[in-house]
Amino acid sequence: MGQMIPSFVTRQCLPNPLAWSRRAFNYLWNQQIRWDGVDVGNGRRLCCDPMAPDQSHHCNKQTPVLHQISPTKIMPARGCPCQTSIMILSFLRPRLPENLTMTWIAIASTALLFAQDQRVLAPYTRPTLIAHRGASAYAPEHTLPAYRLALEQGADYVEPDLQITKDGVLVCMHDTTLERTTNVRTQFPTRARTENGRSTWPVADFTLAEIRTLDAGSWKGPMWTKTQIPTFQEMIDAVRGKAGLIPETKSPEIYGKRGLDMEKLLMEILASNHLDKPGADPRTPVIIQSFSEASLRMLRTQHKCSLPLVYLTPSLGKETPEAHVTRVKQFADGLAPSVGAVKTHPSLVREAHKQGMSVTVWTVRAKSKADADSTRAEMKSLLEEARVDAIFTDNPDLFPRK
Repeated sequence: MGQMIPSFVTRQCLPNPLAWSRRAFNYLWNQQIRWDGVDVGNGRRLCCDPMAPDQSHHCNKQTPVLHQISPTKIMPARGCPCQTSIMILSFLRPRLPENLTMTWIAIASTALLFAQDQRVLAPYTRPTLIAHRGASAYAPEHTLPAYRLALEQGADYVEPDLQITKDGVLVCMHDTTLERTTNVRTQFPTRARTENGRSTWPVADFTLAEIRTLDAGSWKGPMWTKTQIPTFQEMIDAVRGKAGLIPETKSPEIYGKRGLDMEKLLMEILASNHLDKPGADPRTPVIIQSFSEASLRMLRTQHKCSLPLVYLTPSLGKETPEAHVTRVKQFADGLAPSVGAVKTHPSLVREAHKQGMSVTVWTVRAKSKADADSTRAEMKSLLEEARVDAIFTDNPDLFPRK
């Protein structure tokens, strides 16, 4: 049999999402192919409900019928009255025995049908909740309890910030130093460095075995005493099959000066878990994020990373939204501005979507229980008015689900 070659994609519409849409979406993603659309004629988009094909109809909206798609981008068709759009991939099939033709068509059509919420851009399939450092409002950030609680609270993705130990192990921690969230001061009082007039204990000065002795939970409350800093592998084991991963390469330049290659370590551990390709595990999609343009460029070029890459930016500086998006598009698939940047530049999200880039905003948090309603309202506004695709939040339980 010859190889099945992807030929074209037609966009259709469904009133409701399919339950298995994400799995099919990631399956397609994993093919690492590019698609070219074909017109169905007269500027119309064919609409049908595969569950009731006799009710097929044509959508007369004069909107683009098809959109170019890549493994990391989907341009959603807007303007159709249906809530959800789907796509069917057609093949130039090899020669098959005639009695197998209809069977092959049925299998292919079923396997390759998937739903995409029109409100969001890939890699997301719906307005997406990202647990910032886990459910960090309620449990010590970047600990297994915080990650597990995030899953219980419905996180679509869980975020691990990455640091590297002296012996080259990726661990989950926000800061490059240990003193804010551990008892390193009392455990290793003589191991401090002096930087800018203060004592500090860099993660890279300690082996994993030494870091294992630290208490990373007591600062949050006595109930978390003796909670440890997890390795990235332990984090993967806790989350896999339940949510996606969105690791951040944190301060990779600092580690590079010590001869530690964060990008290499990250791709190696993803590969060892068979998570280094889009759609490798549909239940555990992976996105990589960073404030470092150099890190994202290195991942794409040197390490041939085909996973979606997202660029974190606190502000646009002197760039216009259009110029910023155009520049970032050269090395990333998505944009992750701060909430402040989105509010300062209302056209930023629109410009990113225009250029086919998703927008993930950070970070929404409730400062106290009294702020719960306002925090939920802020996230709702970001999703429905600003039209962002995903939100980082310390409070996964406050994310507005419909």
